[in-house]
Amino acid sequence: RRLNRSIYESSGIINTKLWTTLYLAMPSLENCRDIDLIYNSGADGLSFNRLSYHIIGYKAPMIFLIKHHKQQEFEEDKAEELADDCVLGAFINTEIKDNGQFGGDLNSCIFCIDPEVRVMRTINNKGGTNYVYLNTVKIENSSYAYGLGFGGSTAEFRFWIDGENIQEKSYVGPEDTTYEIGK
Repeated sequence: RRLNRSIYESSGIINTKLWTTLYLAMPSLENCRDIDLIYNSGADGLSFNRLSYHIIGYKAPMIFLIKHHKQQEFEEDKAEELADDCVLGAFINTEIKDNGQFGGDLNSCIFCIDPEVRVMRTINNKGGTNYVYLNTVKIENSSYAYGLGFGGSTAEFRFWIDGENIQEKSYVGPEDTTYEIGK
């Protein structure tokens, strides 16, 4: 499939090797014709508001790619820190509705493609149907979580992008009833 060249140049995450790896690991991508970059935190701003602005109403399948930087501190006498990067994400085959309800379908999955490839697919009608969740309205003392989630429940998502504080409150868990076990 054709990956728009500007994605390689501007995403800071995807390259030919990672795209090929992702494409081979996810047969659902065979149905996607052209792939376009619709949101880039470096260019569009790192905020949930900017992310949701770009995905609401987008009717084509979406791939979310996130580069996570894990800082590992060494002994106190050494001032160095080592970045342990990984690329993780989710694939959603349907439009994401901003309604505080779960959507998506059995073709959804969550994955890690760097440093190693792991694709956690849906548990084919044996588990939950909580594929993807979006709520862009922050309501104080509400049971509706404010953010974008994959799997799990509104109390604890499997993969969560927090609407209030993306960098400090977002997380990935090892299991839920929608996607296969793995992290």
